[in-house]
Amino acid sequence: MYLTSNTPMHSRGNKKEIFKDIVIILTLFIFVRIVVFLLFDFSDLFGGDSGYYAEVGNNIVNNFSHGEYSSLSNSIDPTVFRPPLYSAFVGIMTLVVDSPLSVYIYQSVVYFIFAIVCYIVLRNEDKKIAFLSVLLIAASPSDALYNGRILSENIVTPLLVMSSIFFIFPKNKTRYFLSGILIGATILVRDVYILLPLLFIIVGLLNGVTSKALFPYVLGFLLVVSPWIVRNINLDENSGAFVSKGIMWSNIWSGSWIEDHNDVIGKNNIPKKALDTLHVTISEGEFLEIWANKANNENFFKDASVYYILNNPIKTVSTWVSRYHLLWIGTRSDLFVTSAERYSLEWYFIKYFLYILNVVVLFFSVVGIFLAIKDRSKLILLVVPIIYSALIYIPFYNIETRYTQPIYPIILIYMTYVLLYLKKLLTKEQV
Repeated sequence: MYLTSNTPMHSRGNKKEIFKDIVIILTLFIFVRIVVFLLFDFSDLFGGDSGYYAEVGNNIVNNFSHGEYSSLSNSIDPTVFRPPLYSAFVGIMTLVVDSPLSVYIYQSVVYFIFAIVCYIVLRNEDKKIAFLSVLLIAASPSDALYNGRILSENIVTPLLVMSSIFFIFPKNKTRYFLSGILIGATILVRDVYILLPLLFIIVGLLNGVTSKALFPYVLGFLLVVSPWIVRNINLDENSGAFVSKGIMWSNIWSGSWIEDHNDVIGKNNIPKKALDTLHVTISEGEFLEIWANKANNENFFKDASVYYILNNPIKTVSTWVSRYHLLWIGTRSDLFVTSAERYSLEWYFIKYFLYILNVVVLFFSVVGIFLAIKDRSKLILLVVPIIYSALIYIPFYNIETRYTQPIYPIILIYMTYVLLYLKKLLTKEQV
């Protein structure tokens, strides 16, 4: 059984061994990122969502003293908008670096620091799992891809995973406090995780963690999130207890009818089934205007979503089920352009390799979860953010593996569990 020993780290390996492990991890980390940078085109640094993060980030940095954090460069009044932490990170980063290569290096450094933190924490529990897990994390091409683009996964992944590891493997109350701070920061990057702390608290209580021990976790979380919630409520009393006013209902509405990548709202072509979800008569032109300003029309999409889901529950659930696999299965490179010509032999090779790699990793991770349950390993508690991600995205239109990328390092840790289990079987060691 893994992850059950309380043996201190200094007796499990000396500094020379730790240094050797880190050198191996760093070497593989650099190699993978060089290969990825050569195989993919990162020149469109500010395309898509990246432009949003960069624009908001620049406004935060340039107008911090005035409190003007709008997503629009020409906006005068401060507005309630999506969580600000990654935008602030980008604003600070782009003050120093502004080329695709420099952004790639900068974000890769952040990710490597995260990987070493995982190594140190896990090594205190089991050095074999620590080394192999972080080796796989360092070799993950999908995470390397995100390091080359301005996308929130670059810090939501490290924050979410470190928070989870600190919570599950606490040496003292400080770890719980750090876990709370990190999950609060995670929510300030992507507020879909707003309910995850509650799930961790429930799991902690069920596993014998005292409320006294959990207090630092709650305190750390509130210290980070509360100021932003208070700010938004002061600006807009209808923003409620969520971190941002957001576009939740427009996402839920989209999720009630979008089944795959072909279901999109074009500039001049709205799918009929999209308009069929509305309980009001509206022209395409009127709807396009509402859609273009969806952040300001949440009540419209809330009414449309509630009406359609209540009147078409079976059809809605069927839609959710039909696209659910897209959240997990894929190349994990949908948002990235290869340097190879599209549909060329090299392009197919890259795409099929990444697709097969992702399927293999997912299969091994599922087996690893069941083995952890069988062994009653403490490692099983890392499944909490996986379960949360698996459930929370069901009603949304999200049809990209991007939304499960933040938990990918945890998936790799479960894969490690299987690999070590197989090694024991093949070497006829006691399992």
